[in-house]
Amino acid sequence: MEVLSFMSNTEKVMEHFSYFIKNYSLLKFESSDFDTHFYRKPNSDKNEIYFHLFFNTKEEIDLNFTNDEQLNLSEIMNNFPFYIFDIQYRDELFLTKLLLDFREKLNEINPKENLIILVSLGNNQINHFYP
Repeated sequence: MEVLSFMSNTEKVMEHFSYFIKNYSLLKFESSDFDTHFYRKPNSDKNEIYFHLFFNTKEEIDLNFTNDEQLNLSEIMNNFPFYIFDIQYRDELFLTKLLLDFREKLNEINPKENLIILVSLGNNQINHFYP
């Protein structure tokens, strides 16, 4: 499994993603534990997405991002606090489809909200995702 991190200027990003993934027709909720929901494709017996339900702690951020990367994130977020949460995924092509669909849903839900979302794949390369 690979990791994708969502970074945002608001905690609402997790709320939006949670709503999206619960209703996403290409995934089926499988199970959960205290900090993760597990989703699979309807015709598969393997989990496809692990949705981690808590934001990364300052210690996790320090471990995964250099001080320069954190300063860069802060600048992109207009010096507001930023929030990071992770999902793990199995299939990169499926992840691409999921991200495109999530972006489309965000456009429907919050076209006027001042929401900034970045994503980082396992190589820590940070990419602009939304708007």
